[in-house]
Amino acid sequence: MLELLNVERKVFDKVIKGHCTIPSYSLTAIVGRSGAGKTTTLHMIAGIINPDSGSIRVNQQLVNDLPPSLRPVSMLFQNHNLFPHLNVQNNIGIALSAGLTFSEVEIRSIYDVLENVGLQGYEQRYPDSLSVGEQQRVALARALLRDKPFLLLDEPFSACDPGMRKQLMSLLIGIHKTNKLTTIISTHHLEEIKDVIHNLIFIDSNGMLHYAETYKQMIDSGPPEFRDYMYGNALFVPSDN
Repeated sequence: MLELLNVERKVFDKVIKGHCTIPSYSLTAIVGRSGAGKTTTLHMIAGIINPDSGSIRVNQQLVNDLPPSLRPVSMLFQNHNLFPHLNVQNNIGIALSAGLTFSEVEIRSIYDVLENVGLQGYEQRYPDSLSVGEQQRVALARALLRDKPFLLLDEPFSACDPGMRKQLMSLLIGIHKTNKLTTIISTHHLEEIKDVIHNLIFIDSNGMLHYAETYKQMIDSGPPEFRDYMYGNALFVPSDN
């Protein structure tokens, strides 16, 4: 379980703030307009930055003072952060050894995670020979290799076309279930995943976090700004889901 307890973090002239509890093993989406604070929220959870006030608890343990390396969290960034001079095996394996010296067990782990993301046989290829979708799979494999129970993804598939996003999201959902992860993904494509997420966080233009257990609950009971975010000035038709 992940708890954000009255957290506040000032970013330029805006304060990202809120309170929510994310259940273990759930798949949660974070949405909001560009600049709303989605990345800031994920960075606070990961420990890349700390809240100015409030607390973050993981399974009831306060983690505010823990550095990213000691938090039970892996994060996949929007720009996949692959090293162009390293092949796929080493781009993934660097999560285990910065010196890129691996034991037989670690090599097996790298091969296994490549198979999990559908890239078996890609070990010796370099990032510039991969498609955007394949590069994101490599980045996902590296995050998974850290074997942390919480997986954070910051608009991971935004550079992909709709068909590729659907494929990668299907892959992610399968990994989420198989590995029993607690997964939090920020996205601008909520329509594509609203039927598979368990929980939803909307960050409004004032930086306030609004939490709902379902998309329908957010539509029905969330702030009016959420409906405007989703549908603009178009005729709003309530969802049955």
